[in-house]
Amino acid sequence: MINDRELLSRRISEKIDLSRYAGLNWVVALSGGADSRMLLELVASSRKLALSVRAVYVHHHLQKVADEWVTFCQNECRKTGVDFHIEHVRVSLRGSVEANARKARYEALSKYINSDKCVLFTAHHADDLLETMLMAINRGAGISGLSAIPDIQPFAHGFLARPMLAVSRSEVEEFCRINDLNYVTDPTNLSNQYDRNYLRHEVIPVIKRRFPQILTGARIVSENLRDDLLLYEDMLKEKLAGFVDIVPFGGFALNMKKLAGISGELSDKYQKALIRLFLRNHYGIQIPRKQLPELMKLKDSTDSKARIEVEDMVISLYRGYLFAVPDTTGLINSGTVHIVVGEDVHCGGVVLSLRKAVECGDDSCNASRGSESGIVVRDVFYLPKDENGLILQFNPVSSLRLKPSTRMHSQILKQLWKEYGIPLILRPLHPVVTDEGGNILGVHGVFKICGDSERQTGNDYYSVELTVRHDSFEG
Repeated sequence: MINDRELLSRRISEKIDLSRYAGLNWVVALSGGADSRMLLELVASSRKLALSVRAVYVHHHLQKVADEWVTFCQNECRKTGVDFHIEHVRVSLRGSVEANARKARYEALSKYINSDKCVLFTAHHADDLLETMLMAINRGAGISGLSAIPDIQPFAHGFLARPMLAVSRSEVEEFCRINDLNYVTDPTNLSNQYDRNYLRHEVIPVIKRRFPQILTGARIVSENLRDDLLLYEDMLKEKLAGFVDIVPFGGFALNMKKLAGISGELSDKYQKALIRLFLRNHYGIQIPRKQLPELMKLKDSTDSKARIEVEDMVISLYRGYLFAVPDTTGLINSGTVHIVVGEDVHCGGVVLSLRKAVECGDDSCNASRGSESGIVVRDVFYLPKDENGLILQFNPVSSLRLKPSTRMHSQILKQLWKEYGIPLILRPLHPVVTDEGGNILGVHGVFKICGDSERQTGNDYYSVELTVRHDSFEG
């Protein structure tokens, strides 16, 4: 006679197939809750399929009890023989703390997914999927929002997988009970003051009683929408390629003049869709639909200071091109910064790095490019051997006169910005650079001052590479 444990085991094995991820390094996002504790157990019992297995707990430092959860997770990993790791993060209390915590958590977990041989497992289950879809409907989301929890997707340098999406919350709890698995309960999950908890405790149980197959139906709808979204975006990508250019200093930019040439009954919809896809694919920015009217006004603006802020990025228009950069307000407020060789300085949402460099002999070391996280600017300067750093002026006076090495005459900085085509919003990423003796060396990533060639060939100087990059960019 088959007992309850065997029946449950059969049901779970029909719904969860970890063999799909054989030959990969497995990383479990472990919170200590019932769902992640079940996932840890399943992963541990299937470890022969993996190259390696580890579990990571992310400490958000938002609740005092979280220290106890760390100890619990560490002990459970010891029982299952899974390597345990802990990541500490700082969560901004501005705006949505839940969204900020989620962002910080995935940034911490991304460090473990450092190749295409790595997969991150999260313990999202069928009830989580239904909750997310209902939340998406409430805020008026489109296809992307309604299919926001796929079973597998690209993540960092590898993949993020949710192998438990077909398993219900009740099955998770039954699995833990039958297998004598302990788990922790986050007290905030019990409060109906949060919309998701209200759906979980008050709404979904009523729906389930009337429609027992709702979890299966929600998963099928999500999968169907995901398939439609992939086809839709694949067709749009082909069309988008004709409107994207790489412009000096701005990196990837959307040619808005060319985009305005789209005609026909669906022209407005095409323009909105292509703008959203461009910002997401090239800069990692998800534009809410409610901000689209504001974005469409921006494309027709003649104000050089016009911009839209989304999360920690700023979208701007310059000479007919739309692009995005990290918010540089913090850099402007920093004024003057001294950085020494070997140092990384976090400054206004940007990381400044100074390293000894290999001789380049020309401007081939200079780089300014768009990325999924913003702009990276690299440049090489030459320091006297008795000096160890650079002085960076992030908010120089616009009347400062400089003479680029390629020009015969000096010009005020304000005019040079225009002549070199540096958008106003990008200028803080190109500080005026001086050595520790006060000698101006150039404008970072734009031009060098006369005398640079003598430094390159002189025996009394050595080369350093300065990098300015957005805090979330890895490169």
